[in-house]
Amino acid sequence: MIDSVEIARKGYKEDIEKMYEIIKEEFKNFGIDLNKIDENTFDKLFKQSEVRSETVKALTKRFDLTGEMKSYMALYSEWEEVPLTKRILEYYKSKLKDLFIKNRKPREQDFLDLEIMICATTLDKFITQNKKDFQRYNLPILNDKLWTLDEFKNYIGFDYKKE
Repeated sequence: MIDSVEIARKGYKEDIEKMYEIIKEEFKNFGIDLNKIDENTFDKLFKQSEVRSETVKALTKRFDLTGEMKSYMALYSEWEEVPLTKRILEYYKSKLKDLFIKNRKPREQDFLDLEIMICATTLDKFITQNKKDFQRYNLPILNDKLWTLDEFKNYIGFDYKKE
């Protein structure tokens, strides 16, 4: 089981690196200095059809969609229509933005972020010790889903005394 997690983490890192390189080339095609990408620049560039198209191609390959699914999910707008694929799209966009703005390379432990994001956004509520851990995702879908352990205890009426 540990081996399969390690393989998944390594595969994730390689895949996000490929996506990063694909998007980096598209940004270069627009004449953008990669050292000067900020949040606004990234968001504007990500609205370009070429960037969106390359993102969808990379995600289609990343998730190894079958022939029928490839044609169905060929448009960025189709990824936005399905709740789960929308979350995946938001995650990768958020992760790519983070990589470009902070000018860092993907890490294998980033795979845990993906798993948490998918789990946290599919649940009605997600309990965490620290909401700040999730701020880096910048995913609006998480806003009302995160509870601290204390908030959860208060909700279920668990009365405890701190010493």
